[in-house]
Amino acid sequence: MLEGLVTWVLNNYVGEYLENLNADQLSIALLQGQVELENVPIKKTALRKFDVPLQVKSGIIGKLTLSIPITRMKSEPWILKMSDLLVLLGPSDGSFDASDVEGYEQSKKEQLLEALEAHHKTQLSLNMGLNIKDEATQNQYWGASLVSAVSNNIQLILSNVHIRYEDSTTLPNNISFNFGIRIQHISIQTTNSQWKAEFIQPSEGINTFKKLDIKGFSVFWNCDQESQKGLLTAAELKSVLSPDSSKDNQFILQPFSMQARMEKNSSKFPLKTVPAIPRFKFDLRPEKINIEVSKKQLAQIRLLTREWGRFDRGR
Repeated sequence: MLEGLVTWVLNNYVGEYLENLNADQLSIALLQGQVELENVPIKKTALRKFDVPLQVKSGIIGKLTLSIPITRMKSEPWILKMSDLLVLLGPSDGSFDASDVEGYEQSKKEQLLEALEAHHKTQLSLNMGLNIKDEATQNQYWGASLVSAVSNNIQLILSNVHIRYEDSTTLPNNISFNFGIRIQHISIQTTNSQWKAEFIQPSEGINTFKKLDIKGFSVFWNCDQESQKGLLTAAELKSVLSPDSSKDNQFILQPFSMQARMEKNSSKFPLKTVPAIPRFKFDLRPEKINIEVSKKQLAQIRLLTREWGRFDRGR
């Protein structure tokens, strides 16, 4: 059961974006409570379902680690760490398949319907005074409860994130440019209502609280820089997107840190509109933000926005 749960966690959080991630190829040291993978390639089709004019040219996760509290799985969080998340993007080839987006949206609707049906059956059984005690039902409940507790409390930690988009074909006269983001560190964890990290047992009607900490977030836009040619190996990608490579970047958003807090109403049913009850509440707490944009950068941003607008209208 544990191996299946590990596979479910990896597939649910990162599986659809990574190549060659399946149960047969995972080396799972269950006694040590840790799964570790290195230089995992990112799928070239990772962005297809999002319906954007972008595609992955090269991408890897340098190291992926899943730490599992073997003896305390229902009282301590699983920790998913990813370091050296490096992605090189380029303009899409224009071959958009609407069925990808429709299939993704349909699967989400089916999951919601299944959850609502299960909730309805549970409430109906309770209202009728039914209490099924057979072993299979108890095992199924324990498994579902464990999965829910794990997914609700999993802690995500990312370090050295560098995502860069390169283009030499979209702008007039085939002007070359690149832009992207760099993040030194990201952590996401579940908290109590006082924003203190805590393992929370999921319960219907109890709001969920998440805290996001970001350090060293920056945005750059480099004018007149040539794009990388061809596919890059893991070593080449690490070299191209290394921390040292940012020295020559033209930042439009200087590195800064921030904290974001989110409260989610966990009700499975539609919320009232009168009085209005929000599904999510956000509280953003950034440090001082410095923005500096040159005329040339602004002109290229406008041109790219216009071209992407044409893509959206031409779908």
